[in-house]
Amino acid sequence: MTLRLCFGTFIALLDLCKYNITQERLIAETVRIIDPASRYIKDRTACNKLKKCQINFRLDSGYFNDVPSIASVKECMKNKIIPFIDENKITTIILSLLYIIQNESRNKTLKEEYLKKFFSADSSQLLTEKEFVFSEFLSRILLYTLYSGINNKIGSNCIKFITEDFINEKISPYTEDCQWISPTETLVLSFRKEFTLFNEALGNYAVKKFIEETDPTNQIYDECLENCENFLVYIRDNIWVPFGQNSIGKMLQMIHDFSQTLDDYTTYWGKNMLPFSSNPSVFIPRHRDENPRWAINFEKTVSDYRQQLIKIYDKACKYMLFEPMN
Repeated sequence: MTLRLCFGTFIALLDLCKYNITQERLIAETVRIIDPASRYIKDRTACNKLKKCQINFRLDSGYFNDVPSIASVKECMKNKIIPFIDENKITTIILSLLYIIQNESRNKTLKEEYLKKFFSADSSQLLTEKEFVFSEFLSRILLYTLYSGINNKIGSNCIKFITEDFINEKISPYTEDCQWISPTETLVLSFRKEFTLFNEALGNYAVKKFIEETDPTNQIYDECLENCENFLVYIRDNIWVPFGQNSIGKMLQMIHDFSQTLDDYTTYWGKNMLPFSSNPSVFIPRHRDENPRWAINFEKTVSDYRQQLIKIYDKACKYMLFEPMN
């Protein structure tokens, strides 16, 4: 599925999540924020074509040089559009727009220069941000779609994908991984916060390097066990306990699965390795030399644990980027 961010796809998402307002009025009120004299406010045929990505957006004046401020658009968005958006679907809108931006970033179709202009961040920065103020985010999206020279017709092939099925398949899995703070109209992407802490801890405690590079069938140092134990304590205290109080989303579950597998892994080689006689800080397989069959089973079990850990980590990385985790 290839999705493009234009005025039509933006409106299609808002239309899916609106309530107590017609599609025509939703488009008219959105357009009015930018262009109070726009023909799309009263011309229902043109309005419908705009939403279907059959025509390009045109200002009444014909000029796109005078760009409204973020602050002015945000104020209008708060008063004219957001009251007609189902609050329970705000998370869906923000995540869907981020999904489309991620999709465009992957396909290198984003207008990075304008994205940076309207978001004060490039796509790589935007796609790692962890908190979004709803009215401000919508305002920046609206300005990006209208003032970046984007051909509205690019959305004609992907409008058909922006449906309830799209939301259920691509977006709904993330809703438990976010927290909506109504008083500040801010969406906190908990899964990004969790993954950032998790990923940093993997490096700080050398766990990722240990899993990928250290082979217990040869030898390991006691420092490895200490690092793993400290990592597990950190994950419990800084991710599982604070974030698990709100909900247990997919990212938190993956981090839990990784931690449990790592704990099982260290327990396994803790029971099946012993200190090297000439250097107690080095551990070697308990029966490696005298029991070939045992050594083969040990090697297979170690390999299975390492592959499980790598697979869970890869799934978490893909989840961060809205990629399939199959």
